Amino acid sequence: MAAQEELNEDLTDLYKDPQEPYLIDYAEWARPSDVFDKVDLYYYRADDILCDTKDSIIKDPEEILGWDWLNEMQKETTLFIRNEKLAIDYEVHSLGLAYSDEVSSRLETDRERKYRRTARAKKAMDDIATEHLEDLDEDGEYVIKRPTKAKKTATRHSNNYYDYSKVKSIEEAEEVDDNDPISE
Repeated sequence: MAAQEELNEDLTDLYKDPQEPYLIDYAEWARPSDVFDKVDLYYYRADDILCDTKDSIIKDPEEILGWDWLNEMQKETTLFIRNEKLAIDYEVHSLGLAYSDEVSSRLETDRERKYRRTARAKKAMDDIATEHLEDLDEDGEYVIKRPTKAKKTATRHSNNYYDYSKVKSIEEAEEVDDNDPISE
C-alpha cells in the first residue's frame, strides 16, 4: 500500500502541469534560481485573508497559488508554491491573527507600519528556520540560507522584493523601504 502511494506521488510530481501552480518543498524553494523570483505572502487565518508584504489583499489567491494551497495551509504553517506561468516561487506564511485587527483597523504612522512589517517578516523567517532546520538539499547539505532574488527576471511584472534577512538594523530596513519606489 505504501509503495503504491509513493509511486502515485512520483507520477504526480513527474506530470505536473506547468500552467498550474504547485507545491514545492523547502529545499527546492531555497535552491538558487536565475528564473524564479521569490515573493512572500501572509495568510491571516482568523479572517481568511491573503496579503503581500505591503499589506495589499490578494482578491483571487487561486489565480496565483492554485486550488490546493488552502487545504495544505490547514496542515502547515508555511507553504512553498511555484507558479511557472508567472516565474515566481511563493512563500506563504500562515498567521493565527486577524487581518482586521493587525492591519486594517490600525491607525499607524509610516514608521510604525515599517516596524510592524519588519517584525512580521522577521517572525515568519524565524518560524520557517525552526521548521526546516533539518532539511537537506540534493547534495546532502543543510539548507539554512534564504535565497536571493532571481538575476534575470523572466516575468513582465515589476517585483520589488527585498531580502530582509540581510538587514542588520532597523535603520537599514527603513533605508531600504525609503528607496522602494512603490512604498506607501
